[in-house]
Amino acid sequence: MIIGLTGHTNGFGPYIKKHFESNGHTVIGFSRSNGYDIKSTKSVDKMLDHKFDVMINNAVDMNGQSKVLSRCCNRQQQVVSIGSRITDLRSECISEQYRAEYTAKMMLLNTYGTIKWGQYISWGYHTGGITDCYPELEDHTTITQALQQLYHICAIVTMREILE
Repeated sequence: MIIGLTGHTNGFGPYIKKHFESNGHTVIGFSRSNGYDIKSTKSVDKMLDHKFDVMINNAVDMNGQSKVLSRCCNRQQQVVSIGSRITDLRSECISEQYRAEYTAKMMLLNTYGTIKWGQYISWGYHTGGITDCYPELEDHTTITQALQQLYHICAIVTMREILE
């Protein structure tokens, strides 16, 4: 597989890149560090000019993930977006501190209700930070387990495209 990956240099991104490459796949990384910004439609279109089998929509920057998802859908590009279980909470329960993250993830999740391409995958949070306020979001999924789930979802999404 050839993988497009937003946010390949920080957070979960380097783990994703290493995992797919160590399994023999090519990863084309997109981040601000190499001239791509998910908040810019022009930049997202430039990303999508590259040829890949599936885009892993990993980078988070307000509504940037929704922009990547929308542009992938416009081009009928297979996409797997990484979210968070903050969307499990009711809006009125979200404190101001986490409102922006909640809003961005809900936009992403709601967009998936209107598309045919791709998959949304999410996990909770490790201890500390948001789990201090919302302990029900604590998740013990390891990075290895998350990478295996992501790899499996990408394989399914790619096969779906071949079969259609």
